[in-house]
Amino acid sequence: MSMIDLGPSLAMTAAPDTTGLNTGFLTTQAGPSQLLAKVGQYEIWHMVLTNVPAGASARIFYNAQRPFGFTAPQLGGSEWWGRLPMRQSDTLYFLWNLASSTPAASFPILTAYMQYDDQIAANRVAQ
Repeated sequence: MSMIDLGPSLAMTAAPDTTGLNTGFLTTQAGPSQLLAKVGQYEIWHMVLTNVPAGASARIFYNAQRPFGFTAPQLGGSEWWGRLPMRQSDTLYFLWNLASSTPAASFPILTAYMQYDDQIAANRVAQ
């Protein structure tokens, strides 16, 4: 396995929900249009949440159906280490308990770090 960095880390700011999964609240989406991954399979190896208001929490879902985790940050953020395999069609959703009317300056920010294996056939074609 030869892992290659997928480029600079990406910061994604929560926004009023447009998915229908969290109507009236903020949602962070980490999927094809946000991550800009141009390979067939990759992994998110590290994520950091910042700018999280006190008392805010999120339920995290992988492809909207499978629970992946949750947050309950007390110090304004959280972080995850570990490998989360993703395909180009996969999306990670952070469904926040923050109302859509939350001031924009208080929208949580998710930063993702990604890499891919250049030995996977689907990744060689996509490069």
